[in-house]
Amino acid sequence: MQRRYFLQQLGTGLVAVPFMRINAKGMAYGPPTAPTLSLSIPSTLFTGEVGLFDARNSTGISTAPQTDSTPSVVIDFGDGFTCNLLASGHAYLRSGVYTVTLTGKNSSGEMSQTSSVVTVSDIPTGTVQTLADSGNAANNAANLQNAINTAAGANSIEQTIALSGTWTTTIAGPIELPVPSGSKYISIIWTGLNVPANRRVGIADMTGAPTITAPSSGGNNTPALRTPATAPASPPHHYRLVGIHLKKDNESLPATRLIDFGTDSGGGQNSVAKIPHHFIVERCWLDGGASDTSQTTNGIRIYASSVTVKDSALKEFRLIGAGIDTSPISLAAGQGPYSFMNNEMVATSENFNIAGGPTALLTATVTNGTTTSATLSTVVGLAMDADIAFTVGGLFNSVNTSVVRSISGNDITFDPIVGVPNGTAEWAAAEPSFVEFRRNYLYKPLKWWPAHPSWNGITYQIKNLWEAKWGRYIVSDGNYFTQTWVAEQTWAIPFSARNQNGGETHSACIRQVQWSNNILRNTPNGYNISAKDDGSSQATMSGRSSDFTFRNNLHWNTGVNWDSTGSSHAFINLGQADADNKLRRIFIIHNTHDNGTPDNSNGTITDFAGGPPGGAVNSLWLNNVHQDNGFGFRSNLSTTNSAQNITDNFPPGTSSNWNKNLIVNTNGHTYPAAAITQSANWSTQVFVDYASGNFTLRNDSPGKGAATDGTDVGVDFSALTAATLHTIDGNWVLSGAVKVSGNVGVSGKVKIGP
Repeated sequence: MQRRYFLQQLGTGLVAVPFMRINAKGMAYGPPTAPTLSLSIPSTLFTGEVGLFDARNSTGISTAPQTDSTPSVVIDFGDGFTCNLLASGHAYLRSGVYTVTLTGKNSSGEMSQTSSVVTVSDIPTGTVQTLADSGNAANNAANLQNAINTAAGANSIEQTIALSGTWTTTIAGPIELPVPSGSKYISIIWTGLNVPANRRVGIADMTGAPTITAPSSGGNNTPALRTPATAPASPPHHYRLVGIHLKKDNESLPATRLIDFGTDSGGGQNSVAKIPHHFIVERCWLDGGASDTSQTTNGIRIYASSVTVKDSALKEFRLIGAGIDTSPISLAAGQGPYSFMNNEMVATSENFNIAGGPTALLTATVTNGTTTSATLSTVVGLAMDADIAFTVGGLFNSVNTSVVRSISGNDITFDPIVGVPNGTAEWAAAEPSFVEFRRNYLYKPLKWWPAHPSWNGITYQIKNLWEAKWGRYIVSDGNYFTQTWVAEQTWAIPFSARNQNGGETHSACIRQVQWSNNILRNTPNGYNISAKDDGSSQATMSGRSSDFTFRNNLHWNTGVNWDSTGSSHAFINLGQADADNKLRRIFIIHNTHDNGTPDNSNGTITDFAGGPPGGAVNSLWLNNVHQDNGFGFRSNLSTTNSAQNITDNFPPGTSSNWNKNLIVNTNGHTYPAAAITQSANWSTQVFVDYASGNFTLRNDSPGKGAATDGTDVGVDFSALTAATLHTIDGNWVLSGAVKVSGNVGVSGKVKIGP
């Protein structure tokens, strides 16, 4: 039975007590309209295997944070990790029995809670085949391929291919992962690996590792390891790699990728039934090349579902000049879930991206249309909570894209749109979803920067540290992003909904994003969020992005002080192309934004571009700390009046949705009356130890204890330090314990910068 509670002030704290309604005569009655919860989780998982934890069938949970800024939904995985979305992928680090707890609150703060149990065990060794280095690359490849084929024909029980000893000769790829006859894992493991589970490998750890090479010397752009290039009717599944080194066979020749999980529609993967699934890459080295002139496009290209990449080094993915973007991991298509944990990721273009075409682009004819319902000629591949696009008057428009809320036969309901659909509905059945991205270290080496003294003299294509062009239910927590500069693109982290070169569907959008406990350091700009594709043609029309929460992130030296090139230098960009397509439900809570000292004369906190009605609606900007810089909150209509720009573009811009933010305002800008302003020296009078990177507010700060939840405004530095502990070095295993994020107290000085 679910118990229902409300939060009551007792003494100095809030406690949950049973809730009863009170009528006009002061008599109690009930029960209240607390949320009705639904929690679907796997009953069993293997360590490292990602599962889907799904509460989307719950009703009554607020779509916004609580009035005190705390989350309205929490899924506690029982292992020290949590998420604040209604669905997420999650992989457990160790075996055990875990209680997963879902807590949901409605807009009045009434709470419900439910829980379930998942049992996590290690993948059994099963049948073992042992291989050693034969001294010949072709023979090594034949031996490994034969062993994989044998294992695939016998995996009614688990199969292990043990690559033993020291390998001095490569394995000449491509190696293919065929469709197995059973459903148990096939593990390919280097037994000489001395790095324990849940600790990231470094290059030195991989000396003597078996090395599978992509045949770049053949000029055919074939990866080192792949599922079949032509998609079979039934997909490959349940493969695990541990301790493997993958690289190309010729440093001087380019390669497109090292691993392919799945293929695009050109390879015949054109239906959900053909999507490969269940892959684990653990403690591996994906090597773009040691030479500064080596060019490799992707480490792993994913057109698959249920993929985990953890504890791995994916480095040196370079593009000289212009061309197809490089990325250590490119998530193109699949249904999810995904887990990317404790990896080091280095690339010129994007250090991680979600971009690519759908496996199955589906359409239907619409009849009986209203602004919230329709009858479709087919609902094949359509699911509750899917993104969907409609034509009105024969044309697609972002205002007529929506989210499916129910399916009954061929009748569907959806969130309200502007027009009445009367032509075609379109959706993608393999939108990347339920992405867990935790404790990864992403950076670009300074020798790639022409403005830096260590520049190596080569001009690379430099873009972003992390990018999404479509996707939903994305958790980014405890990561360290650092070192990028203005080159081909401006923003460190763009959320840019794209039809072409993105999802390649009119329904493509980005929504349900949790960005928490991350450090973004040494970048000229922060985030850019596009409500829709910036193209206006029918070919580029996309869905509308919404529902982003940025909570407890530190933005450290993000601005003109790091790179003075250009004029943006913004913490976050919320500018919009037109009045009809505004961002919705953007929640910016408990972040600290340091744009560097001593120069704070240029840049913006945010740029609302064309002015009202732009910016974001149904949104919150609460409990943050900002250094007023240049234009503060800027718009084209009222450039330097931050109070007016906030009122116009983040309506209503009052204490109801824009308050308890500390603005260190030495430029004399005007802010809403609810803001906390302070005229102080940013580097010496605001934080405990700015010079050492401790962004805890001083005891004499007006923001101390002033947040809507009773804590300090700005980042909770202790929680941030716990969440990012060892993200840079990847050394999670300390005295036999795994250090994970959560409400963990940290004492003493902790270094969080390199």
